[in-house]
Amino acid sequence: MLKTMHRQHENLPIVVVGFSFGAHLAAHLSCRQSQSVAIADFLLCGLPAGNVMDQRHYETPPVPGAYVVHGEADESVPLRQVLEWAAPQGNAVTVVPHADHFFNGTLPTLTRLLVERALQKVGAFPMSPAISGS
Repeated sequence: MLKTMHRQHENLPIVVVGFSFGAHLAAHLSCRQSQSVAIADFLLCGLPAGNVMDQRHYETPPVPGAYVVHGEADESVPLRQVLEWAAPQGNAVTVVPHADHFFNGTLPTLTRLLVERALQKVGAFPMSPAISGS
């Protein structure tokens, strides 16, 4: 799919965004990305790492440099697990206050964070103070 997107839009940067299991798949994609298709950034939201609520276990590969956003009150994947996954890679985790796993009531905040980061990474938008250093 990435190669097809790249062929159709070869002058545009690619930003991969994943939520929950999609973030887990995006992490695996980062391990397999082709040298011929450059990915500008990986944006991972509600990333499952380790054991989740119903005892499923996720071996999420490292994604150095990824932008990770997680809900403070995520009931499916405790924030602590994502912090433990991110720390060895040096990835910061942007925490959305009061957000559950589905970011209920905080979707405008999540959307703003993701759009600003994506535009900043592709050089179309300066980094806002709200997410600088992430």
